[in-house]
Amino acid sequence: MAWSRARRGKDKLNALWNPDFTTIMESHGVAGSATAEKNLAIVLATLRQRFKMGYLRKTDIPEMTAEDPVRTKCVSEAIGVALEQADRRKLKSKRRQSVRKRVRQVGACNLSVEILYMIANYLPSQAIANMEKAWGFRFGNTFWYSRIPTKIFHEVEDVAEEDLDWQRLCLKLERRLEKSEALNTRRYLLECLDEILSIVKTLGDS
Repeated sequence: MAWSRARRGKDKLNALWNPDFTTIMESHGVAGSATAEKNLAIVLATLRQRFKMGYLRKTDIPEMTAEDPVRTKCVSEAIGVALEQADRRKLKSKRRQSVRKRVRQVGACNLSVEILYMIANYLPSQAIANMEKAWGFRFGNTFWYSRIPTKIFHEVEDVAEEDLDWQRLCLKLERRLEKSEALNTRRYLLECLDEILSIVKTLGDS
């Protein structure tokens, strides 16, 4: 069933339970494991109970959007652009046959790396990018990849080994998260799954 047709009640439940939605379930640990499959009946019962009893107020449920919250176009496009840019950088590097030089650390970057990371942990991503530019310091791809919430953007795990500009991709995905209704719905679905996992664990231990 297309996501755009899901409006309320049972239609919402049917819209959630489709092959695309299982992608999020698998990445979230609800499906794809022996424990999850064993408790699949509990997962289904929990979903049905939520909509039957009206567990959440209507204002807590995001409006249904035409865009699929699982196969979200703005996310796949951002990753696609990052891959294309990485390919172009590789071609330019081969043509120039140049060796990357480390950025010289100046000014405030006389601070230890540990202190810089501690400072960065308290800053939003755009502020960190500005700090890198002003101080001539680079935290590196590993740091910027860690800033991306893979719980929400499960797609990035498929390209984790790629030599992308992870700073640029991180900033772009964060902007998408602020504006995209589909991603807002995705975040809501993940919150639902967190509750389901908690129930499954409780019932499984009892």
